[in-house]
Amino acid sequence: MLMTLVFSLTLLVSACLLFFIQPMVGKMLLPILGGSSSVWNTSMVFFQALLLVGYLYSHLSIRYLGVARQGVLHLGVLALPLLTLPIVVSSDLATGVPDGDPTIWLLGVLFVIAGLPFFAVSTSAPTFQKWFSETDHRHAEDPYFLYAASNAGSMAGLLLYPLFIERVAPIPVQSQIWHMGYLLFVGLTTICAILMWRGRKRKIALARKLGAAVEKAKDSATEALLNAEPLTARRRAFWVLLAFIPSSLMLGFTTYITTDIAPVPLLWVIPLALYLLSFILVFAARPIYAPWWVGRGMSLVALILVLSYALQVVHPAEFLMAIHLIFYCAAIMVAHGQLAKDRPHPRHLTEYFLWISIGGVAGGAFNALIAPLLFTEIYEYILVIILACLIRETRPDEYAGQTLKKAVIVWTIIAVTSVAAALYLNHLIATGQTPVLGILAFLIPAFAAATLLERPSFFTPALVLIVIGGSFYHGPNQAPIFHERNFYGSVRVADTYDGRFRNYVDGNTIHGKELLDDPDCTPLSYFHRTGPVGIIFENYAARVSTPAPPANIAVIGMGMGSIVCYGRPNEHWDLYEINPLVVEIATNPDYFSVLDRADTGSQAIHLGDGRLRIAEAPEDHFDIIILDAFSSGYVPIHLITREAIDLYASRLTDRGLIAFNISSRVFNLQPILANIAASLDLHAYALHDAAVTPEELDAGKSPSSWVVLSPDRENLAVLTILEEIDHPRVQKLQGDPDARVWTDGFSDIITPLLDR
Repeated sequence: MLMTLVFSLTLLVSACLLFFIQPMVGKMLLPILGGSSSVWNTSMVFFQALLLVGYLYSHLSIRYLGVARQGVLHLGVLALPLLTLPIVVSSDLATGVPDGDPTIWLLGVLFVIAGLPFFAVSTSAPTFQKWFSETDHRHAEDPYFLYAASNAGSMAGLLLYPLFIERVAPIPVQSQIWHMGYLLFVGLTTICAILMWRGRKRKIALARKLGAAVEKAKDSATEALLNAEPLTARRRAFWVLLAFIPSSLMLGFTTYITTDIAPVPLLWVIPLALYLLSFILVFAARPIYAPWWVGRGMSLVALILVLSYALQVVHPAEFLMAIHLIFYCAAIMVAHGQLAKDRPHPRHLTEYFLWISIGGVAGGAFNALIAPLLFTEIYEYILVIILACLIRETRPDEYAGQTLKKAVIVWTIIAVTSVAAALYLNHLIATGQTPVLGILAFLIPAFAAATLLERPSFFTPALVLIVIGGSFYHGPNQAPIFHERNFYGSVRVADTYDGRFRNYVDGNTIHGKELLDDPDCTPLSYFHRTGPVGIIFENYAARVSTPAPPANIAVIGMGMGSIVCYGRPNEHWDLYEINPLVVEIATNPDYFSVLDRADTGSQAIHLGDGRLRIAEAPEDHFDIIILDAFSSGYVPIHLITREAIDLYASRLTDRGLIAFNISSRVFNLQPILANIAASLDLHAYALHDAAVTPEELDAGKSPSSWVVLSPDRENLAVLTILEEIDHPRVQKLQGDPDARVWTDGFSDIITPLLDR
């Protein structure tokens, strides 16, 4: 009992540390890289690769040293990270971020700051299970139940971080907590080593006492079992595939939800926690496996997802999120259930976990490193969704009537009808007709694919054909003029079918429009002159003398540059943009001409994170600082902390103001900014323009919400007047004295998520 408890507790603590360090280090590095969701995916690849190295170390060291001598070596390995703890991310790192793709730089930084401690705890699962199998414990012949304890610890670490630790402890305190946890882990490991050495001695002594005949009979039985389930190349490859699919799905699902919401630890850990929960269920002492019908249902859900992908459906977001979540849970249970059922004899335990780790690394590398080079969209996610349908378990009688001849006929029908449906839908949208019939046309290939559901090897290609056919559908825009993807996301430029507007699309969100036949520089989308931004610039114009003195204006998140249309000849505009792809688009007259047509005195573009770059500007320099830094549908959190806003305020002139675009689909950031403003003695107003008429939408206007801050109430004179006459768009903000203010070390996304 004591041995089981100590080994389980040690694995639980090590796994908790393993999955506590990942979101903590990711959050440390997010501000340096502009809050990109790729920070998490790249970090996951690093941690998966280091986990593979840890499993390889465990396998080779035990194989060549034996558990007794390896135990001594392992205690020495665990002592090395004590020389580097606690984990700290220096602010000097920001100066080394390359202007291009920072993936290699990020991997190097992760290795330096977290490589050694992560490696030390990554070796735990196979090492301690192998140690346990060499003792005289009655469950030593099947130590895999300890893997459930390991994954329970992983879940504890993951959930404790966003739900408790991140909300109450600043980053330096989090690092100290991890340091203390590591010291506890080293102490428990020492106890495990002692128990292993003693248990092994007792086991050897018992074998000698029983005699060689009994031991020989036992060895013969073990050898017969091993011969009955040999480790063939096919079996090893199947382990890799079963590990690859859930790993890739986890990162794909994470990218999907963080692109639409925000790349923050809470949303990182939900898919990973479910991933670990599936391991706990299938490797428990009394395992829970998904029955055969779960795989069948999973395939039907995959068909729905393929259709939504082909039709570029993004609403209703809650329904789509639920469908993706259902598929994800079913797929990982199916894959991990088959892994658990096919686990080998403990003699092959370390090799088994090594192959699982290889599959996990391959899945992560495919999503984070390979796919961005191959695809301009997040195709890797839908492709692995389809691949998951191939591995589901089936009943023997399901294949009845499913012949290759039938499959070829159905595949042909799907290929023809899906392409025809896509082209027909394009025609309906281009001619201004209702697209309902075009959408319904996609049901033909969907029903055809459903006839092949019983045989995964036939059903999977059918889904691929629907995706290929759907690629002929261009959505609300014409075929993209420009479409590329890099570390910071996927960016498109496309004209509307009526030829009036050119759209700039980041992820799946339109972040800018240009009127193609426009002799003037007309701000559209969030920046329309009849919206909040128009009021903000009217307010500023009312505060300056005539003729207006020279002014300096900063924009963090330049996008395609629409807001520069408000420029005047006496102004200098500093445009800050972290994504070099966006700068390439905005400055290319073949795509957009706003920057060339704007009536500004001068412009300067600064590549890099806006907060870090604006810190290089002198104090009392800017008259207006505008923050419009979005990635798809979220605002990077490090741009709206107390320290960040205090920095912006220090760069304002005596007539200066700060304007934030808070038009988020999922967050209510207004109370956050109100509380920060109150803590810094800044005056704050909110401007809303949610009630946009159909005529305004047709003219290129988008609904938006903004918050304006200034140290001097007189700088907001027009807003004050509008608020006093109860203007429906203007609201004076008051901070909550009892609320905790967001800082660089603390941010709580749950409250603004629930308060939207």
